[in-house]
Formats: sequence, C-alpha cells, structure tokens
Amino acid sequence: MALTTASRNLSLVCITLSALAGCATSPEYITPLAVSEAGYMAFDCDQLAQQQASLGKQLTEFSELQRSARSGDTFGVILIGLPMSTITGSNVSDKIAKLKGEIQALQKAADAKNCNLTPIDVLPPKPSPSSGTDFQ
Repeated sequence: MALTTASRNLSLVCITLSALAGCATSPEYITPLAVSEAGYMAFDCDQLAQQQASLGKQLTEFSELQRSARSGDTFGVILIGLPMSTITGSNVSDKIAKLKGEIQALQKAADAKNCNLTPIDVLPPKPSPSSGTDFQ
C-alpha cells in the first residue's frame, strides 16, 4: 500500500511539473529571435524612429496578451492540470520573440547610422545571485 501511495504521489508530481513546463513564459523572459538589420539599413533616422515606435507598441500589446495567457495557465493547471494556453492557443511567445528581434535589428541599424534613438530593452533580465532560482 505504501508503494502505491508513493507511486501515486510521484505521478502527481510528474504531471504537475509537466504542466508547469508547458505554461506560457513571462514576456520579460522571452529571448529575441536573431533578425538581420539589413532590412532597416535603407531607412533614414525618422523612419527608424517611427518604426521603432510601432514595434514598441506591438510589443506592449503582445506582452499584455502573453501575461493573460500566463495567468490563464496558472488557473488551468490548478483546475484541470493543463495550461490553458495549450488548449486555447493564446501563447504568443513566438510573436514576442520576433518583435524583440526586429527591435534589436532596428536599433543596430540606427546605431550604424548614428541615429539618436532611445533603445528599447528587449533582453531577458539576468538572475541575481542572491535571488536563487527565478521563476519564468
């Protein structure tokens, strides 16, 4: 009987960890995709500034969607043992990674052209040594 209870507990732990591993990542922790700045080299500084503003707005909007997906995942794991974004398709991490990559590429082009744009920070935060494990 003790073996059965231990096996059951181990199964529950494995299921919970699997479900949590599938949860939507916090937008701050999504790594940018590699995007070439070549597509932005034909832009002048004003065009780069306008495009940066547009990309920044899109990143903000998709980040809010991702936070909602993450909240839904927590709710889904608690209720049914599955992240809701897996079921609903609301995880937009791929779009966020692409937007972050576009912003980095644009900023590289702006630097190469000596444009004076305020950079948008798109890199995931580095865990501090004193904080231990950061949950994403």
